[in-house]
Amino acid sequence: AFLKFINFYYRFIRYFLRLSRPLTELTKGEYFTIKTSKRKIKYGLFF
Repeated sequence: AFLKFINFYYRFIRYFLRLSRPLTELTKGEYFTIKTSKRKIKYGLFF
């Protein structure tokens, strides 16, 4: 439900897909990955 609400703003926010990717990764499965310029970090779910 939260992502459907957020998708409404897709039309109005520049680079929305790039900004919303961490939120999407959180809803996918057991962990999400953040890539920085120096390293790749995997985080487990917080709940």
